[in-house]
Amino acid sequence: MVFDAYGNVQACCANALYPLGNVTRDRLDEVWTGPRADALRRALAEGDWSYGCGVCRFRAERSAVGMPLDAYDLYPLESPHSTPEWPALLSFSLHNTCNLECIMCGGDSSSKIRTRRDQLPGLPHVYGESFFEQLGPFLEHCTNVDFVGGEPFLVREHERVWEMLIATGRDVAVSVTTNGTTWNDKVERWLDAMDTTVFLSIDGVTKETFERVRVGASFERVMENLERFREYTSRRGTELILNWSLVRQNWHELGAMVRWAEERDLSVHVQTVIEPEFGVQRMPTDELRHVVEALESESEQLVPHLRRNLDVWTGEVRRLRMELDARDRGDRPLFTMEPPNPANVGHVAATIRASVAGRGRAGFAAGAEGARAALGSLRTLLAGPRSRDDLVGAAREELARWSSGGPVGRIRLNRELRVRSCDVGGVIPSTVGAPALGAGSTLEDLLAGWESRLGGAMWVAEEFVEANRVLHSLFFGPTTRDKRGVVLRMISVPVRGGIEVVVASDLSLLHPPDGPATPTPVRLRTSGRPGQLVGAAPAEPTNP
Repeated sequence: MVFDAYGNVQACCANALYPLGNVTRDRLDEVWTGPRADALRRALAEGDWSYGCGVCRFRAERSAVGMPLDAYDLYPLESPHSTPEWPALLSFSLHNTCNLECIMCGGDSSSKIRTRRDQLPGLPHVYGESFFEQLGPFLEHCTNVDFVGGEPFLVREHERVWEMLIATGRDVAVSVTTNGTTWNDKVERWLDAMDTTVFLSIDGVTKETFERVRVGASFERVMENLERFREYTSRRGTELILNWSLVRQNWHELGAMVRWAEERDLSVHVQTVIEPEFGVQRMPTDELRHVVEALESESEQLVPHLRRNLDVWTGEVRRLRMELDARDRGDRPLFTMEPPNPANVGHVAATIRASVAGRGRAGFAAGAEGARAALGSLRTLLAGPRSRDDLVGAAREELARWSSGGPVGRIRLNRELRVRSCDVGGVIPSTVGAPALGAGSTLEDLLAGWESRLGGAMWVAEEFVEANRVLHSLFFGPTTRDKRGVVLRMISVPVRGGIEVVVASDLSLLHPPDGPATPTPVRLRTSGRPGQLVGAAPAEPTNP
């Protein structure tokens, strides 16, 4: 169970599209055994990745590097269909309290970014007494506890969990992902109370690069604390792992970081950054070619010196090479977690239009076949040839299950992707109403209308071109990183004379926090040295 700053409970940190519940309205035992958790378990047992697992599916088809699913090999089941009585792993990110403004981060993970860069009010604190009362038995039965951020050492709710965990007296595997800026008596007490693995985010081996990416951090201070964490993990027999967010501003130091870590017997974990303005894989082709060739050239000197981090280095170089090769082949780019952009509407329509012309699957067959051979595939692709009516019917069944029995809309388009008929009643939230569409409206009109009526920008969360259909998951929400909005899932099937689009919605993310969601300002307390943060304390009431 993964708890985020909005109160959502997820099965995986990468699965934000299909939350299992929310602590402001659901009890934890009901979340763990509830219908959404059961639906996800059944889907995965059948090799169906459509319940929010698009990040892993996308990476399996494109690179097979950096798969979140790999972490779950640590928690084997007795059988694919079994449901453990208790979750093994509890991962806490209970608020976005953070003292940094890292360039690739967002307001969902940094309170400073949310209030300064995004100019939004601070996130409320949604985890109240009821949650902590329900959490007790889960802490008594789990085997692993993970703290992430914000900056986990500054999140006051994490302090409560740590103290509860210490009080159990159990030997639980603990891990924490920190920006390395905070070391004080409280941190030392928590670390001394239990054996903790530390993931330290660093993103630069030189002061210039580090402080350019991790805005607000002192390179010297973090290096001092890195040595403290290194001494601690060595003494306790745990591990210090360096997190590296690969961005355009630091790719040139990745090799130096890997070698620096290797010399100190430390592992590096590289995180893929998806934002277009920062992700290396999103660079213009000429620039990406320069990066790939530079890294491949560096490999000749670097690889003979690598042992612990050999797979990490070669995997990242291979991932970027595959992206470059796909472009050189002329493959149509596929979107995943694409932030709002005026071009999104046109891109989605063009991807669907290409399927009508019979070009939709071009360039993706090899990647999809490889992913299926290694990891299984969607049930619908294993069923063999079907008639168009069967495919439409199967899509309706699939979306009805995905939306927990909610309404499924149906849109018929001609070959020019102009609307012939549209029935989406109940799919769009009733408080908003469905967009009015007349005959002859285009698919672009439809998508833009939804964007306008739902009051939010359109993110392309998932896009998959399959043998006989195109699948999209669209998120309508704020332009900034925020998990409150509406998820629409569309399956487009070519039919005689045009295309049929089947659509359903998931409103589980459309909820204002309630209950204990009163904002509590937090004042960051310093030690007296400029920039040295040592703790957090409730602030005097202020006007938000």
